[in-house]
Order: sequence, then structure tokens, then C-alpha cells
Amino acid sequence: MSEVLTQPVYFSMADRQLEYWFGNRATSAFETSLILNLLFEDKILVPDIFVFISHSLSEHVKRAENSGTESLFEAALASGVIVPALRGHAGSFTQALQVIVGLEQNPKAIQGVIDGSTELAARLDHTTKGAILPVSWPGFDVGEAYESTVRRYLMRDNAPRILPNLGINQSELDTFWAMTRRYRMDCVAEALQDTRAYAGVGLRRGELMNAVGRALDIRPSEGIQDVVELVRTRHFQERRALELFCLWMSQCYHLNQAEAFGARPSFPEFDPLTGAIMTEQFEEGTQEDEGASSDSALSEVFTIPSLARLKKMPPDSLLGVRGDYGKDYLRSVDAWLGAPSDTAKREQVATNLQAYAAELVKWASLDGPIPVNPFQVVAQGGQPNRDALASVLDAGVRVAGAVTPVIPLLVALGQTGYILYRLVSRAFLARDTQVVTFRLPAIVHRRGPELTLSSPSGTT
Repeated sequence: MSEVLTQPVYFSMADRQLEYWFGNRATSAFETSLILNLLFEDKILVPDIFVFISHSLSEHVKRAENSGTESLFEAALASGVIVPALRGHAGSFTQALQVIVGLEQNPKAIQGVIDGSTELAARLDHTTKGAILPVSWPGFDVGEAYESTVRRYLMRDNAPRILPNLGINQSELDTFWAMTRRYRMDCVAEALQDTRAYAGVGLRRGELMNAVGRALDIRPSEGIQDVVELVRTRHFQERRALELFCLWMSQCYHLNQAEAFGARPSFPEFDPLTGAIMTEQFEEGTQEDEGASSDSALSEVFTIPSLARLKKMPPDSLLGVRGDYGKDYLRSVDAWLGAPSDTAKREQVATNLQAYAAELVKWASLDGPIPVNPFQVVAQGGQPNRDALASVLDAGVRVAGAVTPVIPLLVALGQTGYILYRLVSRAFLARDTQVVTFRLPAIVHRRGPELTLSSPSGTT
């Protein structure tokens, strides 16, 4: 496969700061995203800090431990599908945690490491038997790069332009942009000063959260650990503005780290308001651009086991089907994206997808009939640009309540096109007019810098 699909996807659903939007469903949302990333991605990159701040990941592993089994995360890690990014030349999770905790000589550098991290690190090391091949943190300061990303997307007077036909208008975003000005400008400036006081350069997300907390007169002794501390006591309009800012802040964080690790960023919390920040990175373009014609479009409905049933499949069975059939599908997608007007390659994508889906149903139903879910894949080949992305999103997509964060149903999307996976209703299959549930996959726009071994640096 080319570098588009062999680049790992950045697993942002493991970020603790996204858990607020899913409430008591956070672990379930994490597991759904994990499964769908495994099914439709080649590799999944997880930064070390996510392992030690994510309540959802910890709960996922504990559930398996309590039942005497291996979790899907552990199985995928042991098989090499999940690739950890470890700082400080660490070769294990225990070593990575020691580096992170050792940063207490700069005590503000890391916030939110959860209880039980030492035991979790030991379990993951035991699961992998020391056989992981981690990605190292880059040689440049990731916090300095985060500062550049935040300056580009947030520290500006005018709001970005929204994508068309997604149920909101520009004035809605402009209103919230004005409401968040003190967070985007004053709090960022304050956080930059606080970060430089001990790190010398750059911006850390934890310091930005602390600065927002002080602006709201919220000053816990250990700093702001979770965005819920910032938004839970606000009135609706102010709360919504804070929610949007916190998502924009984390989107910049995810985009920056993904680029630093050479991974493809993913934005599972996308909605038309939050997504305006990230979609602005794409070049302008029109549907007449080369490679963006209807001849390079693909739409295919397929059926896989229900998400609840997939979560009950033994990890080795799920990973086995993925290895035997998923690889063929990903290779055909890659080949088609390289020549999106090639009818034979497009038909091969559909053939391999249906074979993959049928095998998943077969393995999941060995013990009897199972519930299934229809999905639709919508794809557009050609050079990425805002108009091409908008055409994929508008291909029957309608967002209900345009402010609700969603889980991604993943993606093969990069320098040569877009692919969107979405859960659809049976009414949709009959009428082909309405989509009940909308999910946006990861967004990929360019390859990040090459990875190198490095000394500890980063943001949390």
C-alpha cells in the first residue's frame, strides 16, 4: 500500500479531554471507536500520555482483567496494529510512565495522570512481552509546534468559514467566535507565559486549561484535570461557548501531535461548528477540479454485525478477520484512490468490502443469529479541497441538532480523496433519502515530518 493508508491514524478517542462529551457512555464510545479504527485502518497510533490519563482506556482494560480475558486494546497492541508513541527512548510502558512522572522536576508539565497507571503499564508490558515497536517523540519541541497551531487557528479576529449545506450558517459560528475571544486571546497569551516560565518555549494544553480556569475563578490546587471542571456550572449559552473552545483547543492539540508523529489526524468530536477549525486547512477548490468528478465517486451499502455484537467478539477472531479480509479491502481502497476514475478499481473496492463484511457476520454468528447494522461508505477520489470534502459530507448527510459531538466511523482519507463511513437506517435502504446517524472520519491532509529518536518533549 502507499503511504496514505500505511500512515497510522492518530487515536484521539483515547484522549481524556473528549470524555466529557460522552458522559457515562465514554467507555462505550471509546470501544466503538477502537473497533471501527481496527476494522478500517491499517495502524493506530496512541501517544503514551493518553494511556495514563484516559479513564475509558483504563476501564476497558480493567473489564477484561476482571473477567480473566484479554482486552481488544491489549490484543491489538500485541499484534502491532496499535503503535504507541513513547517519549525519552522508552521501550516499554513502564519506562514511559517513569519519564512522564519524572517530569515532576517541572511539576506543571504533566497533569491528570490517573490512579492505577503503574499497574496498567505493567499489565500492558506483560501483554506485549516487550515486543512492541514504539514510535519515538520527535526531536523538535512539540509544545512549540502546538503554539504555532493555536496561533494559526484560534488567535485570530475572524472566524473560519463553515462548510456549506450542513445545517448551520456563518453567523452562528461568528457569534460563538466572539463569545470565546477572551479564551482564544487572553487565556492563550497567559498560558504561553506560564509554559515558558518552566519549559522555555511553546504552549502546553494543561496550562491553557489552567488559564481558562482562572478566568472563570476556578482554581484547584492541582490545576484543571478535566474540561468538565470548566463547563459544568455555566449557563447554557456560556457553557456552549466553553464547550466549543475546549473542542477547538483539543482539535489543535490532536492535529499538532498527529503531524509531529507522522500520523493522520482524526476528529471524532466533529460537528459543523467545531469542524470549521479543522476543515479550513484544506486548499480551496471547485467540483470541476481534476479528480473531483462524479466518475470518481463511490457509494456502497454493506452490513456488518451490530456494534454491540462486535464488542463481544473474541479479540483474536476480530483481528483474524481483519487480517484475512480487511487487508485486501484497504489495498483496493488505496489502489482506487490512486486512480479514482478507474471503474475496475472502484468495483474491486465494493467487492472486497462486501467480502470483508460477510466474513465479519459469519464469524460473529457462529453461535447463532445476530443483530446486524447497515452501513454506507461514501467516497470521493481526487485532490483534497474544501469543496470535495463538503460534497462527501453533503451526500445525504444531515446533522440532527448540529451541536452534538459524534464518534467516527472511520476512514481512509488522505492526499488523494475522502472516504466516509456512516451508520444508516433501514428506511434509508428502502428510500435512499435519509440518514439517521452521521459520523465523520479522520481528516488527512498531508504527511507529517519524518520521525526521529528524541529527548523528552511534548504537550499534554
